[in-house]
Amino acid sequence: MAERKTALITGASAGIGRAFAHVFAENDYDIVVVARREEKLEELRKEIETEFGVAVSVMAQDLSDPKAPQELFDKVTDSGITIDVLVNNAGLATVDPVHTASPEDIANLVNVNVVSLTMLTKLFVDGMVERGEGRIINVASIVSFFPTPTFATYGASKAYVLSFTEAMSQELKGTGVTATAICPGYTKTDMITEAVEQNGLHAIDRFTPAAFQMDAMQVAREGYRKAMRGRAVHINGIHNQVTAEWLRYQPRWLVRNAGGIMTRLMKS
Repeated sequence: MAERKTALITGASAGIGRAFAHVFAENDYDIVVVARREEKLEELRKEIETEFGVAVSVMAQDLSDPKAPQELFDKVTDSGITIDVLVNNAGLATVDPVHTASPEDIANLVNVNVVSLTMLTKLFVDGMVERGEGRIINVASIVSFFPTPTFATYGASKAYVLSFTEAMSQELKGTGVTATAICPGYTKTDMITEAVEQNGLHAIDRFTPAAFQMDAMQVAREGYRKAMRGRAVHINGIHNQVTAEWLRYQPRWLVRNAGGIMTRLMKS
């Protein structure tokens, strides 16, 4: 029997990350799950090992700490685990305007969404290239395609993820390793729900009909399929695909102002 491959998933304690853990387990991967909340990861470990019979390693790590990527890589290496698929799903969202957001919140967001994602990719992709196979999955967003007033730092971080991943997908041509950015739309996760509650954006549900709201498991299953096929970018949901395509042909001033109007309406 062939040895199982292993997927490492950050932000695995809830939402899309938790869904990815299930998707990889049902496809017979061993799993390394990473998040801050160790108790949630232990619950997930028991659940997945019982249901799928694969091995699950729990590694609690706060990726807002700039030292965390190297510490996590060292833990994995010391455990003798080879990572075949890296899923950079961990993310933070702040929906305060930049001038009212705290410097700490902005720094934490950039460290998790940009710095840790980049460094984990660098640390694990080198071994993948040496072995001649591997997959990188980076979770971006539909907001990667347009500026997002009030979500400025979050949207900019996701634009970075998309650009970084697309560039890497070309750098990795011929190596046997692929990089995929998945771009879900509005998905009700703990992170998004908390941000909405804290910042009074309850009207977001009015502007996002139930049919257009994403399901975390759907996002993960689509992301898995597209990554296994080597797709560089996948936008989840036909409505999001149409939106991203439409935006390409609009003047920047219109896109900026439309984003500002939508934000103000959601806060009304």
